[in-house]
Amino acid sequence: MRKRGRRIIKRRRKRRRRRRRGRRKKEKRRRRRESRKKEKEKEDEKKMEEEKKKKDEKKIKAKEKREKEKRVQEDKKKKEDKKKREHEERKIKEEKKIMEKKKRKEEERKMEEEKKIIDADQDFLRKKSKKRSDLYDKYTVAPVMTAGMCIQSTSIHHALVGMAREFIFGGVSDDDKKKFRLLFSIINTENVHWHLLVMDMDAKKIIHLNFIKRNAKYKASARKWHKILGAMFHIYYDNAKVDEWNVEEDEDCPSQPPGSLDCGIYCLKYMDFFARKDRS
Repeated sequence: MRKRGRRIIKRRRKRRRRRRRGRRKKEKRRRRRESRKKEKEKEDEKKMEEEKKKKDEKKIKAKEKREKEKRVQEDKKKKEDKKKREHEERKIKEEKKIMEKKKRKEEERKMEEEKKIIDADQDFLRKKSKKRSDLYDKYTVAPVMTAGMCIQSTSIHHALVGMAREFIFGGVSDDDKKKFRLLFSIINTENVHWHLLVMDMDAKKIIHLNFIKRNAKYKASARKWHKILGAMFHIYYDNAKVDEWNVEEDEDCPSQPPGSLDCGIYCLKYMDFFARKDRS
């Protein structure tokens, strides 16, 4: 009985040991599986992170590429717009220049026509005064072209004086030079406005008739012409001190309405008025 009991106990112990070994093996296998699983999960996570990082890098690169392409396109568009704008500006400037040139030519053409008309009217007045010397004082006229050229010219002063003298007195004898009482000068300023300068040899004064009131540039034109006439008379006309005479602004002459082109007619009418003996 005892032997049998010992055998049974041994067998039981062996079974328990086997079970314990089995459990230990199972536990080891389980732990290895879990370890491998964790390692695999870690590797998978690492791979996923790397893949995500690569994807993010690709996205960033793609975004940078798109932004770069966009900037290039914008720069290209800006350059094209700038070129287009510059081309349009050049075109507008060229058109403006052409228009200004045409306008200047048209103004010059009109001015030349007006000069011809004024010179013709002055010639008519001169002939009329010669026929009716009982009604008109003796006077002489500075050609319209002469006054304009002298005022606008940048030539030296004595050249302008010589030119004025030649055109005004070139074909007049010395005796006739000393007989006239009035010298009329119709002045044009900037191809825009006509005004009249009357030199009264008896009263020793100069009258400026300007039909646009209180305008400094027309007064400046009159003063420059007065200076040229003063030097011319000082040299060529018995040393008459014309440059010392006063230039009086005639405030009684009419003021032309804005936009009016009647200044040339006013000049001619006032020439006729001043030349008459019976004017009061």
